Amino acid sequence: MRTCVERTRIVRIRVLLKSNALLFWLMLVAGTVFDRVVKTIQVSRMMPGQSCTVIPQIVDFTYVRNPGVGFGLFPGVTWLPLGVSVLVLSAIVGAWYVVKPMSRLLAVGLALLGAGAIGNTIDRVLYGYVIDLFDLAFIDFPVFNVADMLVNSGCVLLIVWVLFISDRQSVEPAQPAGDVSLTRMSASDEVVMVDEEVTVDDE
Repeated sequence: MRTCVERTRIVRIRVLLKSNALLFWLMLVAGTVFDRVVKTIQVSRMMPGQSCTVIPQIVDFTYVRNPGVGFGLFPGVTWLPLGVSVLVLSAIVGAWYVVKPMSRLLAVGLALLGAGAIGNTIDRVLYGYVIDLFDLAFIDFPVFNVADMLVNSGCVLLIVWVLFISDRQSVEPAQPAGDVSLTRMSASDEVVMVDEEVTVDDE
């Protein structure tokens, strides 16, 4: 039979794995790292303006330095892209702490949006421009990068959540500062309840 300490650790691990916060941070870090890896490989193997065919008539790799915002918009305004990125990241942080996402879809959407914003912000801080790569050969469309795809994927998920899911879920109210003990008691009660279930299973 497992000891009380072992059962408590198992319960905590289970709660952590089911946490939307853990999912959010994993997706945020993974998306940011993937964007940086792709751009690092691109810079090391291609020259600015160079293009190579990946899938004929569908996708090309084209090295473009974009001083504007996403998809080459507003190329002559140097301060706007960084300002937009800061606003987006601030909105994500605010949404996370105010809304306290109860939906995994919302957590993933915020994470993807944040990863894309961080990826392009790193480019602007380091180089003064964004490194773009993917060029759609079958349509006249601006060259884009992984961060742009993450931002747009996150926006789509957030729109789906707002239209179809948000009304079905209640938002957890913020806990007053004076009720810290109540929050701790609730958390401990949950652990005890799950711990009792584990004990029954072991028996």
